[in-house]
Amino acid sequence: MIRLRTFLPLVAFIAAACSLVPAELQRELLPSNTSYKTAEAAYQVLIERHVDKPTSTTLITGALDGAVTEAKKEGATDSVLPSSSLNLTGSTWSDFSKFSDRLDAIVAATPKADKTLLERAAV
Repeated sequence: MIRLRTFLPLVAFIAAACSLVPAELQRELLPSNTSYKTAEAAYQVLIERHVDKPTSTTLITGALDGAVTEAKKEGATDSVLPSSSLNLTGSTWSDFSKFSDRLDAIVAATPKADKTLLERAAV
């Protein structure tokens, strides 16, 4: 009985350590923690259930084109919009996280635009 009490905290510690996932790995493997829930839901449905199984690169490139077009309609210029290319990896949730970060940058560059309209344009 004493041995069990001694080893129980050790077993609990090992079990907890095995279940922790580093933040970088979470970002690549787990669904995102984004404020763009509509875009996330559409992305997930297309990736997981669409017959043609589009790649994350295809979806995100098109989504960003839509968001940039809407931002320009709202008065943004090329000089204020982010222009660097995204390094998409093909990893579903890592790529969506990069998309979310880029959409945040587009929203920040277009303060007069409605965030919801920009998200819908991406979808």
